[in-house]
Amino acid sequence: MEPILIVSTATHDRIPGTSTEPEKILLGGPAHYLALALERLSAPFQILTNQGAEVEVVPTKTGEAYIIPALAPIELPRSLTGSAVVLSPIMREIDPKTVPPIEGLLVIDIQGFVREPGVRTDHATGPYDLAALLRRADLVKASEDELGLLDEKSCQALAETTVLATGGARGARLVRGREEVQIDVNRVDGVHTIGAGDIFLASMTYEMVRGEPAEKAAVVAARFTEVFLLERQSLGTP
Repeated sequence: MEPILIVSTATHDRIPGTSTEPEKILLGGPAHYLALALERLSAPFQILTNQGAEVEVVPTKTGEAYIIPALAPIELPRSLTGSAVVLSPIMREIDPKTVPPIEGLLVIDIQGFVREPGVRTDHATGPYDLAALLRRADLVKASEDELGLLDEKSCQALAETTVLATGGARGARLVRGREEVQIDVNRVDGVHTIGAGDIFLASMTYEMVRGEPAEKAAVVAARFTEVFLLERQSLGTP
């Protein structure tokens, strides 16, 4: 298998303290969690990045939001090659209009394309135009809220690819055109979910590279992510 290429950023996540827990600063970001998952899966990978970021985590009723500063663009070569290429910016460090030719599956997490520097991620407005890039994708991951930030052309472009629409503890929807499949998850209580979406995406990408259809890949990824969160819960690991 050719390495899976991750284009993203690692972070230091500042998690506020509570009445019983002190403030924590944890290594995070897609560049960290995608690599962590692929390493556990014994999947070869490479990372293309050029910086780190200091991120403030804001607990919400349904998970976490983030406040992320402006970041410098990641310098991209003339082409990106891998068994899969995963574009997962955290704050616009990948310019959707200048992504070069891709060799391999193109996997896109839109989260960092639909955020505003210094603004809580759950307060972003939009609409955002990612249509040209989304038309090139084999798999697009987005939360339900992030999908709502896309403009009409971008939503139309999603009809031409496979979309993993994540809903946290509610599970995920796998959508291809008019076909839709619900991916159920088993809730893991009492643990932060930072990085869970990245773990899911890494596992699903790996399964698709191995030739599994998207639905089976998503189910395997859901179970893999649950094991990750259960280990975090039992061991107290970040």
